[in-house]
Amino acid sequence: DLPAPLLGGNTKLRQALAHLVDTQAAIDLLANGRGIKLKSIVPLPLPGNERETGATTWSYDVAQAKRLLAEAGFPDGKGLPPLTVIHGGTSADARMGADLSKAKFGAAGVQLKPVFTDYPTFIRNLEGGAFQLAEASWLADYPDPENFYQLLYSKNGPPGPNHASFNNAAYDKAYEAARWMPNGPERIAL
Repeated sequence: DLPAPLLGGNTKLRQALAHLVDTQAAIDLLANGRGIKLKSIVPLPLPGNERETGATTWSYDVAQAKRLLAEAGFPDGKGLPPLTVIHGGTSADARMGADLSKAKFGAAGVQLKPVFTDYPTFIRNLEGGAFQLAEASWLADYPDPENFYQLLYSKNGPPGPNHASFNNAAYDKAYEAARWMPNGPERIAL
């Protein structure tokens, strides 16, 4: 039983959770420092990356997360049920990542309940929307920023690659306008 309205209907809660994702700690501790924390979904070598768009991201900030949790109705995580996170593997790496996330989220009183699955089950859950939170990544199919921006296009919702079912009319309009444009200032602006 995954209470989707808990997350889908509470913007402040989602913002609090965003402040509990510690990408730099994952890079430092789990990847031996090999990696770069991005501020955009587009990798640095591609056009439309954070250097060209000015994109910013949330930072790991327990105090800010606690403030937002209180505004969301869950001061210090009180009253918030454990959040289920599905993982597409059962390896030691998946378990270490889950342990790191549990510690980081726990610093604000948020409990995570990891569920480790085989990859086919993981994909079925993603494509069916049968998850609350998921530990996932994306590798480019082709070297164009559109391959990353399409992950948030509403018409690509499950079973497509927009597994989070993100839906924003202004985003869709900009995506549709930029999708087939050649790279350049006008596309970057969109």
